Amino acid sequence: MDIVKSAMSFIGQHHPEAAALINSGASYAQAGSGGKGKLGYSAVTYTGNGWTIKIGHAVTAEIIYEISADYQNGKITWTGQSKDGTLTEQSYNQSK
Repeated sequence: MDIVKSAMSFIGQHHPEAAALINSGASYAQAGSGGKGKLGYSAVTYTGNGWTIKIGHAVTAEIIYEISADYQNGKITWTGQSKDGTLTEQSYNQSK
């Protein structure tokens, strides 16, 4: 759950138009889990406040979390990674 909060904070800090859509007090509930149909892959989905956040990682010695955040079915989409507690952005898109 810390990764969810970190990712949402990162999005809000780096994308002002998304910051208005992120409620810092929002709670996110686990909505599902699975492995993308891949053997050796673990994933969890959280939802809350109009957002769907998916976090997954390969089950390996070095864990790199793949994160995607989607606001209201594609109005905003963000992807990134978390490795050793450091978040990096891979993509950000906002539909008009």
